[in-house]
Order: sequence, then structure tokens, then C-alpha cells
Amino acid sequence: MTAVNFESPKGDRFDATLGAVLAEGGQGVVQEARFDGGSGVFVVKRAHEGGEALLEYERVTCQKFDHPSLVRFLGSASSNEMGTLLAFEALAGNPLLVLNGTAARPSYRDPKTPYYPLPPGRALELAFDLLLALEHLHERGFVHADVKLSNLLTRVPQRGDGASLLRQVAEGSFTGVLIDLGSVRQLSVLKALSSGGADPFLIPSITPLYAPPEALFERKETGGHKVFSPVMDTYAFGLVFYVLLTGRVPYTHLVPEASLKDTDRVLDLKNRETRGDVSPVDARALSRIPLHDVGFEGQGLSTWPRFHAASKELMRRCLQPDPEHRPETGALRAFFQENFRMRPGVKDAGQRSWSQGMFQMRPRSNRLLRDVPLGGIRIREVGGKVLVDEAPPPGQAAPSASETLPAEDGSTISFRGTVRRTASGRHRKGPSAPTGMVFLADVLREFKAKRPLPVTPPVIVTRTGFSPSELVQCTLYSLGRAREHVKVSGDQEVTRSSRVAMGRADDNEIVVPDVSVSKKHCFLEQGSDGGWWLIDNESANGTSLDDVELDKGGRVRLTRGLMTIGLGQTSKLTFMQGDELQPFLARALELWTQAFSQRTKSGRLKRPEDVLLHDRKPEPTEVVSTRDNTKKMRRSDILEGLPVAVNVTPASSRPRAVKREDVEKAVKELGGGTYFQVHLDGACVEECENAAELLALLSAQGDAVIAITALVPGGDQTPIYRRGNA
Repeated sequence: MTAVNFESPKGDRFDATLGAVLAEGGQGVVQEARFDGGSGVFVVKRAHEGGEALLEYERVTCQKFDHPSLVRFLGSASSNEMGTLLAFEALAGNPLLVLNGTAARPSYRDPKTPYYPLPPGRALELAFDLLLALEHLHERGFVHADVKLSNLLTRVPQRGDGASLLRQVAEGSFTGVLIDLGSVRQLSVLKALSSGGADPFLIPSITPLYAPPEALFERKETGGHKVFSPVMDTYAFGLVFYVLLTGRVPYTHLVPEASLKDTDRVLDLKNRETRGDVSPVDARALSRIPLHDVGFEGQGLSTWPRFHAASKELMRRCLQPDPEHRPETGALRAFFQENFRMRPGVKDAGQRSWSQGMFQMRPRSNRLLRDVPLGGIRIREVGGKVLVDEAPPPGQAAPSASETLPAEDGSTISFRGTVRRTASGRHRKGPSAPTGMVFLADVLREFKAKRPLPVTPPVIVTRTGFSPSELVQCTLYSLGRAREHVKVSGDQEVTRSSRVAMGRADDNEIVVPDVSVSKKHCFLEQGSDGGWWLIDNESANGTSLDDVELDKGGRVRLTRGLMTIGLGQTSKLTFMQGDELQPFLARALELWTQAFSQRTKSGRLKRPEDVLLHDRKPEPTEVVSTRDNTKKMRRSDILEGLPVAVNVTPASSRPRAVKREDVEKAVKELGGGTYFQVHLDGACVEECENAAELLALLSAQGDAVIAITALVPGGDQTPIYRRGNA
């Protein structure tokens, strides 16, 4: 154990003790160090004899960068025995490599690739972090020159073992970080090297497998020199992107992976690549990405082809044999951001800086956590159509052809919120959100966990009341999912716009089941400047904005972050920008917690007082449900026939509460081991593990019970109560 005094780039000094050696290579040694006082660990890099000059070059270079996706340089020290020492932050591993450890790699769905790939959403986010780091370097006139999978690590809030890392990556609590700044060179140095005008000792240490051909071979057309440029990073990024998404190592569709350890074999492949004979990637691998634990976010028919096409195009651009044809990182970042729906996170909310908006992931059972043998979705393209069906667990029969459904435009395949788990570990199903919509409960779950939200502002909110029923039934629609409309004029001028249709008909993006609303009532349209306009579609009963009636067929710009859209005589929707959405979610979470924290053991909730935005307080509406329609109930089913803020059930005719003594008598006749399913108003289903929990639920919410079914050992179901038959 050696004590060393370091100096930070700002001149502050700190003491540390060197620990175990973590890695050793041809140029130097990396070992662990601990701050004196036990306040944390970091890593120290030192050079072998003769490598001090390059380490000094690295020390000077590191102080020029400050980006969350670049490893943080903490300071340096000098020792007579060890020479110059560089201190860097300690990071977690690469999640792709950790996932493929002996104990972590999923087995029963193994795609037989060198690496079991990351969930595509997390792979996109990790790749985007890498791209942002490269853009930061290039903007400052530097090139990394040794971009590869093992140089991409992660920063997570809680350091721990591999399981802890994968859990935090699954939650979205991570940042991809590019390391090994010893290979970084100034662009002017690389240009001099490419023309033979710089000291050869400055030639960066590169990895042949990830290096572009022009950096490996001396050619006549380059004056007998190797060529080093910023687009060598672009090339390497394309290969890392390929590995993260597909789990396949470059060239393994041509040769065995083991043969790539032979440098001469790799150089031969690179030479053939220069001539256009081979490609380092197999684009067909994109169609074989495991999707058993993910679903589309947004429009199913367009999301998968868009992801597939954008991934192929990104790799095509990055891996151009001619470096002159490769894009700069700024252009590549813009392409990535647009085509993979990268959206900024909420500041000071613990979210990632950028999150993708194409994929969701099964929250409790996925490849990063404990991937238990559950069914999933299977996506296939047949005859130009995208087909989606339920993939069975291993060992079970595949679904019949009749169970395969075409993914219609606007469909959402979502795992989040469709299955809830009780304290006993059993699953229970609830109604799914309408196509393209997300329940407020699902948004609050991510908001509370400080993870990326499943919606992107601006949004349309169907209910802004804070009563329990309003909270449960509220859904949100992200206007970022709007369909793009392309109009070509007579002089071939192309105009693009995004439009969301609202009305009573089922083919609208937002369906409003109100007889006073026209079938195609109005539109929300995004202008070329990014602003949104409300357009009346010659509706019969009119459209309003903040209670101001629009002219028939008229249009008005939405100028504020919170505005109320009126459709027909009674229906109201709320338009919210990001500045208004965050306070709304914070208040909704607070009221949700108050409403649903005072629970009986069975899980039923006590009702809080109604609190509404703008001090509007409607009378409670009553939703009557049956056991049959709770299985496949849509949001439109819940709302259909219910005027806004009107109690349609006279007090004298409301269903009476279930009689406790009747249930007690029925329960006594059942044997031990019985548990109960209780169907309640609002399409809720509660499970009670025993008679005591059932009776406690009846005491708290007896007037809301619709039906009670006993599930006895062996799987038989015995109805013991149904409203109307008591």
C-alpha cells in the first residue's frame, strides 16, 4: 500500500492510497486507489518505462475536456519510484459484457451470438452517449482513435456487483462513458502523421478490429501513409453500434470469432473490405434481435420498420469504405436523434440526459434482471406486412395462425402496466390503455422512480381531476407520436406536417365517445416552426379553446403551456407543455399517494377528497362494470355514455352494499387454501388471500363490490356473490 498526494486540475490537493493492480498492458498499469478517509475509490494509470512522454501528453490533453460521457480526470501525481500517475473516476463495466458473464447470460432464449444483445432501447441509449462523447471531442479538435466496445463503460448512481449494474441499466439510471483518453490525439497532429510530418511515437494505439482500413494500410493514393481523421471514430462507432444492438462481433458472419484474434486475418478482411468485397456487418442480424421482453412505444406498424431502416442506414453511412463519404459526428447525432426519437430528460429529476422513444421493456422480467420463462411478443414481416403475435414460454405450443394479428398503424404493444402483481405473487390483469394512449398510473410510476417518462411533451390529458376515479381513468397522449403528413404541390414543393385527429370515430388518434362530438371533429397540427394549431373540421357542435369558440373550419394557435380544448357540448381535453406537465405529475403523484396509501391488507384504497385543477370540482361519476368486461376493457368502454361531471345514478336506485353476513356464511362452507377475486367499480380487481382479508375489504368498500369469486385449491371457481342477485 503506497500513499500518494495528487493535485487536481484546479490546483486542489488530495491524498490517496494505491491498491491492487486492476489491469496491465503494453503501455502501462491501471490500479485501484482509495481517497484517504475512506470517501471513495478511483483508478490510477501509470506508464511502463519509456512511456512517460505519452502519459504526460495524456495528462495535458485530459484537462481540455468536460463532458458527462467522457471519463472524468481527477488529477495527477509524481513519484520517484513510479513516475507520473493519472487519477480517473472509477466506473462500472460495460453492461453488454456484464450481461454475458457466465452467471448472467440468458440461456433458454439464447440467439447463439457472441454476445446476448442488450434490450434495443438500452442499446440505443448507450450508443447515443458514446456518440455525444465523440462529438464533444471532435468539436474541440481532437480524435479518440481507439473507439471499441471495451472502452465504453457506464456511470451509475450506486456502485456494486454486476447484478446491481444491470438492475440500474434496466431502470435507465446510467450514463455511457468513453474511457482510455491515452489514444486521443489533436487533429493537427493526426494531419501531420498522415503526411509524414510528425514524430511516429505520436501514432495512436488502435485496435485493428474496430479501425477503418485507411488507418491500417499505407497506400499510393495517400502518399504512402496511413490516414488518421475524425471519421475513423465514426467508423468505429458504427461497429460498436452493431455489436450493442445485435450481439454479433464484426466479420463473424464471414469467419469464426476465434480467428479474429489473429491480426493477420483481421488485416486480410480489412483489405478485402477496402476493395468492396466484404462488409464488417451483416444487416440481416437486425431482424434477429431478441424482442421477448420489449414492446413498441407508439405506432407499431411504423416503429419497427423505422428502427430497422434507420439502423441499416446509420451503419451504411458510418462504414463507407471511402472516409470522405462518412458523416461527421454532428450530422450523425442529428440523424440519430431524429430517427431513434431521442428525447431530453427532465433536469434535476434523476433521469438520463437523453432517452429513446421507440421501445418499452417488460419491467419485472427482462434479460437484465431475472428473465423468467414468460411469454413475449414476436414480430415478423410477411408479404410487406408487420405481424405481431404472442410468443409462448419455452416448451409450450406456439399460437395458432388465427392468433396472429397485423400491427395496425397507431397500435401500441406495451407491457408496462398491463399486468399487476399482488403481495402473494399472483398476476392480475386490468384494462389496457386505448391505442396510442398511456394511463396516468404508468406515467406516475416512471415519474416517481425518476426514470424516462413513457410520454413526451406536449401531451393531451383526458382528465385533470385529482379524485381517485379521475386519477385511475386519466390517460395521456404524446403529440410526438403524431402521424406525419406529406403534401406535394403542383410545382413539386414538399410540405410536411404532423397531425392528430380527434373525434367520435374509432379511426381517430384520440377517440372521444360523446354523441355531441362529430366523427372527425377537429385536428391538432404542428406547423413548420414546431408550434401546434387547433383546427375545427366543420364540426356540428363546435370546437373551443379555453372556452373561446372557433369559427366553423377555423384554426387557432396554442400559445400557452396549459390550454383546455372543448369538443361538442360537454367533452374537455387538456393540452400541456413540459413546463406544465411536470407540476401536474408532481401534484398527481402527491394526491395519488394520499389516496392510495391508506390501504387495508387486501389492497383496497380509501378515497381522498376531490381536488381539481383550476378549482373545478365535478360530482363523482359511477362506473358499473361486470366480471366479463374487466378482462378486455378499453378506455373508450369506460367512458362511453358518461357525460362529463354528471352523476347519472339516482341515490335511490344505486346498488346496495353486499351483506357481510351472506358472504360469511358462504365462506364458511369453503375449505382452507381458498383465495378470492373481488370485482369492484371502476374495472378494478382485488385478490384476497384468505377470508379475513375478504371481510376487511367488505368493511372498507362493500358498496363498490360487483362480484366475488372464490378460487379453491385445484383451480375451480365458485361465484359467491354478484350484484343484482343478492
